Formats: sequence, C-alpha cells, structure tokens
Amino acid sequence: MGNLANSYLALRELQRAQALMNVVLEKRKHVLGENHPHTLHAMGTLAKSYSELGEHQKARELMSVVLEKRKQILGDNHLDTLLTMGNLANSYSDLREHHKAKELRSVVLEKQTQLLGEDHLHTLLTMGNLANSYSDLGEHQRTQELMSVVLEKRKQFLEKQKQVLGGDHPHTLLTMGNLANSYSAMGEHQRAQELKSVVLNK
Repeated sequence: MGNLANSYLALRELQRAQALMNVVLEKRKHVLGENHPHTLHAMGTLAKSYSELGEHQKARELMSVVLEKRKQILGDNHLDTLLTMGNLANSYSDLREHHKAKELRSVVLEKQTQLLGEDHLHTLLTMGNLANSYSDLGEHQRTQELMSVVLEKRKQFLEKQKQVLGGDHPHTLLTMGNLANSYSAMGEHQRAQELKSVVLNK
C-alpha cells in the first residue's frame, strides 16, 4: 500500500497518494506503534504529499514530528535524521521562512560533510539547497561561492559515474540533471540546456 502511494506520488496523482498514505499511516500506528521506523517513514511520505499539494503548513507540522521522533530514537547524527532535517528545511523554504531553512541546512551540511564526505551526492544536494537559502535571503556572494563548489564537484562526480556506471545509467543521468541545474544557477544557460537535452534524449 505504501509502495502504491509512492507510485501515485511519482505519477503526480497527489490526491490519491495522500489518501492512501493516510490509511497506511493509521494502520502502521495501530500495528507497529507511533515510533516504529516504518510508521515514521509513512509520516514523512505523507508530509511530502502535503508539500506537493501546496499544504506547506501541514507538511511542516508533520515533518517536525518526524524529526523529533527520529532524534529521540536514532540520534542527531543518523542519516535518516539528517534527511528529515533537510525535508523540514524545504518546508520552511516553502513557507518563506528562509532564515530557519538556512540554519537547518547549515547544520545538515556540516554533519553530512563529516559523515559522508564533501563529494557525496547527498552532501552536494544539501550544499545546493543551502545556496538557494542564501539566494532567498539576498546573500548573493555566498550563493555564488557555494554554487561554484557544487558545480565543480558535480562535474567530477559525473565523470566518475560515467566511468563506473556508463553514460546511460539512471544515476548518471540524475547527476547530469543536477549539473544542468548548477549551470542554470550560475547563469550558464546554454550549457544547462545542452545537458538537459542529452538527459531527455537518453
């Protein structure tokens, strides 16, 4: 049922995804308890569906609950906790609470850099999101500095993926799309368009 809800999310059938995930969440609470990892995962997915439907306040409230529970159960430095922290930061950003989003993303970036390294895909994603927070706050110098780092690291990461996985692998194409977004953020729209065309043609 949870997988079907995720499929609805992927197909942008958001109302159906949300309705099904509500059922999943209630059943998991009843069978597994409110603090079980599967229950928290369902709660996080439901929060994402709220966000996709523009119900950002509900998304933030639910994601805050998930974060507190994951901190209690897994600790502040667990990767699932950091993922939830990043999702909550996205909710703050959607609500235009940019200072709160920046603070959370800064914490996540610091911890991910320590745990995963600065070249890891999740670290680079957070770095890009933090750059967006700086941009939202009008701190354009910091935005450019961070996006330059992200751009260079994504280039390096893409070359490694091409060698190991091949140019047509889904992970390679995902990195290519992220790199295109980095080019766009740096104002290099021609290069961004070229990369996006490659991804689309794959």
